[in-house]
Amino acid sequence: MRSGSLLSIITACVVLAGCGGGGGGGGGGTPTPPPNADGDSVADAQDCAPNDATKWQLLSYQSVDMDQDGHKVAAAAGASPVCSGASLPAQYSAAAADPNDLDCDDTSNARWQMLSYAAVDADGDGHFVTSSGQACSGAALASTYATVAPSAATVDCDDASASTWRYVMTYADTDGDGVGAGKGTVSCVGTAAPAGFSFLGYDPDATNASAKNTELPSWQLTTP
Repeated sequence: MRSGSLLSIITACVVLAGCGGGGGGGGGGTPTPPPNADGDSVADAQDCAPNDATKWQLLSYQSVDMDQDGHKVAAAAGASPVCSGASLPAQYSAAAADPNDLDCDDTSNARWQMLSYAAVDADGDGHFVTSSGQACSGAALASTYATVAPSAATVDCDDASASTWRYVMTYADTDGDGVGAGKGTVSCVGTAAPAGFSFLGYDPDATNASAKNTELPSWQLTTP
């Protein structure tokens, strides 16, 4: 082969190589990098949060602590992995929840354990009725629960009303003078007798509001 022909072939190869033989989309053969909107070194196509540089991978978990009180519950069956950074977010754990320390309310950090009670005060008046069970609690039972049942003498006679809690003998006060008369009636009351009744039953004339027995000693005139 003639030297001139060889030189022509070499020159042609050099020209072709300089015109895109590098396979990278122009300009000196440098490849175009894949899109990476958040610049976290993971391409958007593989990034679970392409617009958040703090998250880029899916991680599985076995338990959760959504209220962050240190007590966990088991993850729901078939729960999807969580988009994370280098590790799971604080609310998730790769470890299983302790079966002896399961959170009974993972929406509130004020409650996490089941405690037994023997009495309840549904109306919050400080007087209880006997009732047993367990309540989701914090370090101690709420004030509306007690661990000891009330005595028969202190049981709330109406735990649906905060204004009534005790049984007391009352007497019809037909003349409205504050003193009743006649046969007594047991009523569920609070601090005051029901309308039309009195805790006192010594009215000598139940038809006359001005007639009251004033000869009784003071201790008998005291409202119970």
